[in-house]
Amino acid sequence: MRYLVLLSSPASSEVGEFDQPIGLVHRAVERAVAESGIAHTVLYPSWLAT
Repeated sequence: MRYLVLLSSPASSEVGEFDQPIGLVHRAVERAVAESGIAHTVLYPSWLAT
């Protein structure tokens, strides 16, 4: 794999959400991807939920 695109959640960084279970899970995945060394982009498509 040369490049990874991660579909995450705004809950990983929004005040009042990032310390809740869904935010914690998404942040953990984002951290694992970042630490993997794989080139990547994280998308936070909040508009998909509207």
